[in-house]
Amino acid sequence: MSVFWRLALSLALGALVGVYIGMPLVDSAISLAVFILPPVLSVALDGAIVRKRAAVLWVVGVLVGGCVLLSVGDLLLNVLQGYQKFDSDLFIYTAILAIPGSAVFALGSRGTRFGGTIGLGLGCGALAWLGVGLHNLLIPYLLGYYSDRGPAGGMGSLVFVVLVMLYVLLGFGLALLLAALGVALRVWVAREFGSGK
Repeated sequence: MSVFWRLALSLALGALVGVYIGMPLVDSAISLAVFILPPVLSVALDGAIVRKRAAVLWVVGVLVGGCVLLSVGDLLLNVLQGYQKFDSDLFIYTAILAIPGSAVFALGSRGTRFGGTIGLGLGCGALAWLGVGLHNLLIPYLLGYYSDRGPAGGMGSLVFVVLVMLYVLLGFGLALLLAALGVALRVWVAREFGSGK
């Protein structure tokens, strides 16, 4: 796959996570599918990986294990605060924050050398995060969510400006960090389950 398509698909993956219809169960299912399926499919379809079943099981195990740990941690934190419930939108926000790592694992790395693929990985991670902003900041802004008459009330413009500042200042830093992690994990999988083993 060409670099252009890897970058374009990373942007699309980022744009697919977030809130769609305001029903946490449906929105979580969509966001989790966008977060989990690309890494699994990328390993399953990678011709350089010879031990496919083991590699796919490892990727699924890491992703599902992470989701289970998040769920248990969220439930325990809520119980300690006196709320006997699970945050239904936890997976939406997890997918939003972690999609750069998922996109980079699936699309932003090639081969078994970290140095030879980190540039592509950082580009894919940044574009995935840009897609998150398009879906979760720009579209709600265009739909009037942040207007002074919208759900944010009289402070809608200020809320939007603060969110954009956090998105740019903190979000892109986190996206690049997750991109580097995504490249490192994909390189490890290629070495561990590839033809070299």
